[in-house]
Amino acid sequence: MISHSSGTTGRPKAPVFTHESFFDGKRERLWTFPSLRSDRMLTTLPHSHSAGISYLSMALMLGIPTLVLDGADGDSTARAINWFRPTFVLGFPLTLAEIDVTRVTPYAARGIHSWNGMGDASHERHIRPLTALGSRRVRGRRINGSAYIDGLGSSEMGMVLFRQVSTPETSGYGRLIGRPVKAVQDAAVLDEQGRRLPDGEAGLLGVRTPASPPATGTTRRSAVTRWSTATS
Repeated sequence: MISHSSGTTGRPKAPVFTHESFFDGKRERLWTFPSLRSDRMLTTLPHSHSAGISYLSMALMLGIPTLVLDGADGDSTARAINWFRPTFVLGFPLTLAEIDVTRVTPYAARGIHSWNGMGDASHERHIRPLTALGSRRVRGRRINGSAYIDGLGSSEMGMVLFRQVSTPETSGYGRLIGRPVKAVQDAAVLDEQGRRLPDGEAGLLGVRTPASPPATGTTRRSAVTRWSTATS
């Protein structure tokens, strides 16, 4: 698959995915992705985007009832939640930030246990209204409030590679990209020649994983092509 990159990391590019690399990104998620018989997925991710294709294929492999939403605005998402009653909702942060939680019925809201934002970072003022809805299981007990899974990734990285989870109990919202997922073999901040930079220096975020497509960052020098790179 040749995927369109939206240009978040600079000039839009065309990352290349293969069957092998694409599935490597899903291997660990097969054991952790919500897939109880009661789970239902609502996705607002663009159909043609690598993220949309990735999560839809995950749902097909696990047999999860799924609604793919055509409109990615907050009002359409709220209406779809009320009609479809999903247990978890996926979307880019802009879509999730637009959801007016007062338009989600209590009946539909109580079944939601997770929100999945990915791509760019989400903000506390957008996360807290969503995590106040629904309920989730913690150590066998059901407690009020849902989880917001904030994932950082890009088409150049091949998948979401950094994640952090927020709940109603979360008190610290530092501007962090999250912890690397298990698929990450190495991660570093690089200069344009592919050399590691010390803490506090700005540069390119270099990530090495089995799922990473060939490097498509802002430079094509040989040292950097060993990494999938994105502007940090």
